[in-house]
Amino acid sequence: MIQTTKRFALACALLLGPALATAQSGKDNAPSPQKESRPKKKPPEIGEFTSKQTQFSGCGMSLWKPERSNLEGLYVFHNGTKPGSMRMMISGRILEFERIKGSGREFYGQYTSQTFRSKDGKVTAQVDLELGERFELELLIINGGTIRVTENGRETQLRAVGSAGC
Repeated sequence: MIQTTKRFALACALLLGPALATAQSGKDNAPSPQKESRPKKKPPEIGEFTSKQTQFSGCGMSLWKPERSNLEGLYVFHNGTKPGSMRMMISGRILEFERIKGSGREFYGQYTSQTFRSKDGKVTAQVDLELGERFELELLIINGGTIRVTENGRETQLRAVGSAGC
């Protein structure tokens, strides 16, 4: 009988020991709820737009994705010659930008390296270009370029080609 009582006590200690220790310490062994994590901010998306959506015309520069033809009329960037005329579609919204810095070779009111800030100050765009040949009297081909857009500390990069002129 003593042996049975000892075995029972040992079994109870093994099974109930952790629960009793927790109850005595006042701590709960239930998994703690995880802190709510904020949804991660997505990088900005550079979208395409038509000239009708932004109503641009006249002198300036337009860029499009290299796999597209300029005849398709879908652009990722347009900047006229007037201050504040740059437009891009960022994350589904057409934004207006102002140039805050320009360096390198100047052509048709543009520079081979330009930095723009959205009018609300939340988005920046850095445009670096590789110029091509003059195609017609008033048209310069943009062989390639990189557009880097930053919003909320996240960055997206896109290759582009295009043209500038009057």
